[in-house]
Amino acid sequence: MAKKKTKKKSGFRLPGGLGPKGILTGVLGLAFIPRFIPVATPGAAKLGTGLVLRALNLGGGGALASVGIMELVAGFILPALGGIGIGGNATANAGGYDY
Repeated sequence: MAKKKTKKKSGFRLPGGLGPKGILTGVLGLAFIPRFIPVATPGAAKLGTGLVLRALNLGGGGALASVGIMELVAGFILPALGGIGIGGNATANAGGYDY
């Protein structure tokens, strides 16, 4: 049996591979950067903050940008599918009474 050649890394990581430094830079970025980027939705603020953090080569920017993209896509697609019954309350669109 072959020996393992990788060493155990020190520190800890949360699920998703984001460490405490990345979380801290993301929180601080969300506290300050959206004040300088005039956007209307929270998803766009997260996307912009993540892109700024990535441009500055700081941790947490990639994860924050991906969450912003998910929120923007969900904000456009899910309301459009709400009439079909996906992503919304299907019984509310079924033509019944709303008491």
